[in-house]
Amino acid sequence: MLNCERSASVEVREGVSIHDISYASPRGGRVPGYLVVPSGQGPFAGIIFMHGAGGSRAGVLSQAILYAKTGAVSLAIDAAMSGGRAIPGEQFLDYGKPERTRDAFIQTVVDMRRGVDLLLSRSDVDPERLGYVGGSFGAFVGGVLSGVEKRIRAYALPSGLASINEATVPTVTKARQTLPKDELEKSFGIIDVVSAVYYVSHAAPAALLFQSGDKDAGVPRKSAERLHRAASDPKTVKWYDGGHGLNSQAVLDRADWLRRQIGIRPLDPADRK
Repeated sequence: MLNCERSASVEVREGVSIHDISYASPRGGRVPGYLVVPSGQGPFAGIIFMHGAGGSRAGVLSQAILYAKTGAVSLAIDAAMSGGRAIPGEQFLDYGKPERTRDAFIQTVVDMRRGVDLLLSRSDVDPERLGYVGGSFGAFVGGVLSGVEKRIRAYALPSGLASINEATVPTVTKARQTLPKDELEKSFGIIDVVSAVYYVSHAAPAALLFQSGDKDAGVPRKSAERLHRAASDPKTVKWYDGGHGLNSQAVLDRADWLRRQIGIRPLDPADRK
């Protein structure tokens, strides 16, 4: 256990232990997280979870619990400027403050790497069986992580896009409509340096899983396909009849893929929904 980890409380739910923790970020402040630990001695797999834009660790806690029940020590954290780390009056994605947005993305990647340190400091985690799960923004920043973090064996990246500048969401649309052309191009360029498309080509030897919805209103198909093409092998690309949240089949496919990659157990029939 890292000596910088602090535990606020422990709750037992569905047969697993949920630790409300925080740990020091190398870039300042503390990273709130839920560490979800299976019952038994292990060794277990380990999985990092990242939420979508505007979300928090609470939004992926159910997934962390689900995978802890399959035999993985699961860590769900808040991204920089999100959840318990949000700054009142400040936006997570702000094209008027592109340097701050870029730095928040970088800090999130750094904090996830420290999360890997935390998992590997535990004697019940098998260092050869680490995975990552992040959808939407979690897939975007997870793509960046895949190019720099070589201790993770498998990255599941549902509903991801090549560059956040390509998202068809209100914040990006408003910037395109209101910022002067020169300012828009400058802001886009500053933020674009931290884009998944530039990093997934360096993910090997880790395996990548891309899952996309053919009715996703926030991720243009062209952007998703650009991300898929850029990725190193081995990679698996799956498309679904669904929107940004995909569908139940995507949940089953993801769990089965992770089972094969990092040796977790199959989902309990009661959880297969």
